[in-house]
Amino acid sequence: MADSQWSFLNTEWGRASFINCTNIFANNTEFSGVALEAAYYIKGRWGVSASFAGAFRGEIIAAAPAYSVGVFCDLNKPN
Repeated sequence: MADSQWSFLNTEWGRASFINCTNIFANNTEFSGVALEAAYYIKGRWGVSASFAGAFRGEIIAAAPAYSVGVFCDLNKPN
């Protein structure tokens, strides 16, 4: 067996303590979250936006908040 294959098979991957970790692709993950977003036109079709999203309850998932700020150009709005 090659050394690279042995290193993957003889690690913590097979132990129950390692398998009990959080993962967004794991089975039976659940979360309830809330998100707020605001957008403001500065001039013409240009504006800024800000948002916040976070989970207030979760099962087998990490619940870290997410923040974002951006600049946008509304192509459907006339000058």
